[in-house]
Amino acid sequence: MKIEDYWKDVTIYVTEFIVNQGTEKERRLSRCLVFDEEVTKNEAIKHVNDKFSNVGEILYIDLFDEGLRMK
Repeated sequence: MKIEDYWKDVTIYVTEFIVNQGTEKERRLSRCLVFDEEVTKNEAIKHVNDKFSNVGEILYIDLFDEGLRMK
């Protein structure tokens, strides 16, 4: 039995960013993001900007760890 038979590699980033909700209302979100493939920091930043609505500013985004998820 191989690890690859049951598990898939993931890359985990931690991030905090500000979402604009209109008329001077902002919301600060802290999230762990799990990607199925190896992702660079620049790619993770692009995903945050593309996949979340109204991102005003990314305060930080850092590689947290690599992990495994069950297939």
